[in-house]
Amino acid sequence: MLDWVSELIKRYGGRREFEAGGVFLLGRVLHSMVGFLSIPLFVYLLSVDDYGLVSVFLTVSAIFGVLLPLNLNAAVSRANFDFSSHSFNRYNSSNMCLGVFTSLLGIAILAALP
Repeated sequence: MLDWVSELIKRYGGRREFEAGGVFLLGRVLHSMVGFLSIPLFVYLLSVDDYGLVSVFLTVSAIFGVLLPLNLNAAVSRANFDFSSHSFNRYNSSNMCLGVFTSLLGIAILAALP
């Protein structure tokens, strides 16, 4: 069943990219495990009302985490190939101003929440 995995390990096992991918995968798994293993601690420490408040905060911050960055990092990466050096510097400074504005907007919205 997992023959394709063993074939990949045989083929790419000695390459640095495969090892770096394994380290990245391990980091992602450990990050997820910390969140999962902290659930009993939250259940023990928080009341039902507190848990609901934390849940709402995490939901709002996850939505802002998707909407507010506006995928500016991908736009800058792509613009590096599309613009000349001077135009790219102007474009990059505009994106930095937009990033600061959206960050301040997100902070203001989160501060306004009860």
